[in-house]
Amino acid sequence: MTLLEAIHVYLSSKTALTALVSTRIYRVIRPQGSELPALAYRKVSGSDELYQSGTSTLGQTRIGFTCWAADPSQAEAIRDVIRDVLQNYSGTITSGAESVVVVRSHLETDAEFYDPPQDASGSGLFSASIDVFFWWRPTAPNP
Repeated sequence: MTLLEAIHVYLSSKTALTALVSTRIYRVIRPQGSELPALAYRKVSGSDELYQSGTSTLGQTRIGFTCWAADPSQAEAIRDVIRDVLQNYSGTITSGAESVVVVRSHLETDAEFYDPPQDASGSGLFSASIDVFFWWRPTAPNP
């Protein structure tokens, strides 16, 4: 399982988040015209830690989360939940026979945006974003 797959499993299990976005947790982009509020996440950057003896199994990945809503307070509420469940998180995320060990997470930056309407509706979209660094390692599948 990849870290991005593990993050989806983990976030989907958090009732504080699903109470706000239901199952609308998307990888990379929110589909155009999809129901709001919603959450999209993507890998911003990443690398493996290197040692003199070669590459370790410890990865460092920065993931960006964008919380979409019809008003700014909804977007901020989703971002607050992401902050609450990921700040200094460590643990094992398992799905089936695969798992990922998150050694540590660290919140980096956050921001807010407004996307003007693309039509004559006069209703744009609000988003609140947050970037999180993860130090993680995959585990071997269970036989």
